[in-house]
Amino acid sequence: MRHNLHGFRFLLVVTAVVFCAGDRSDDRLIGLGLSLLVDVIRWLCPTDLVQLVAEEQNGETPLPPLDDTLLRSACGWMTSRSGSDGLWPLDDLSCYVLPGSTYRGRSWARAKREAMVLAYLGRKGSADGYHLPETPYWLWNTTPLRVPWCTMVVHDCDNSVPKKDLLYALRGSVVALCFVPVDKMLETENPSYPKFIDSCGPYECLGYGLVRAIDPLEQIFYITTPEPPERLSEVNALIRGDIHLPESLLTAQTQLLQCGWAPYLAKAAFEPDHCSDEEEQSDDDSSS
Repeated sequence: MRHNLHGFRFLLVVTAVVFCAGDRSDDRLIGLGLSLLVDVIRWLCPTDLVQLVAEEQNGETPLPPLDDTLLRSACGWMTSRSGSDGLWPLDDLSCYVLPGSTYRGRSWARAKREAMVLAYLGRKGSADGYHLPETPYWLWNTTPLRVPWCTMVVHDCDNSVPKKDLLYALRGSVVALCFVPVDKMLETENPSYPKFIDSCGPYECLGYGLVRAIDPLEQIFYITTPEPPERLSEVNALIRGDIHLPESLLTAQTQLLQCGWAPYLAKAAFEPDHCSDEEEQSDDDSSS
């Protein structure tokens, strides 16, 4: 049913940011995102379509012109080019391509995700619910759990880390605390080592935790998590995904701890190195 009955006109304004279901890293609308947008236009059947286009620094546009040629030739995700689904033709559609603003405000999505990670890991779980941490230094003041290697399955969802290096990747990482059925586990040569799995499941996730440290001599994981012990009794897998600690938390720990050095990371990777030779030598001596 058309939306422009009785003389009314239906306006649809399209920007690349609103319908960004393609490559979300740079607000380009490609692939599935463009197909979904074509479906939306065909289903809504607007009479007027205004497209706001802002040029990139390299002169490219994040979205091709949504003119009559593209809307007729593009293949939607649910609709077809032939119009056999009864949504065609869009004979009354008028398209207008106008210049959009080149201003890009700061995206708060990453900051919100990082705040959610810190808020979750900073909670204290107990039988009567969760409580906020009593100190801003909860990450360093919380006593971690000691978990033997032999009781855990370890896995990296990206499969980009060789199994022999997986423990290096887990150290300092946020992991999902999961339950993996025994029949999904792979056998290991040494029964005291962690076990492996071939895929990411899906498996039941009982919470998240931070691998504070790994002791290769005692073969122990040190894990911080807000989940209560009764919930952790079924956990037998540490699965590393795409949730990480904020980089600023690692780079700012020298100020938080009021010390001159920090483990693993002293500054952001994108910051220039301003350390003198004497400072580098002192860091090497302290770590040796």
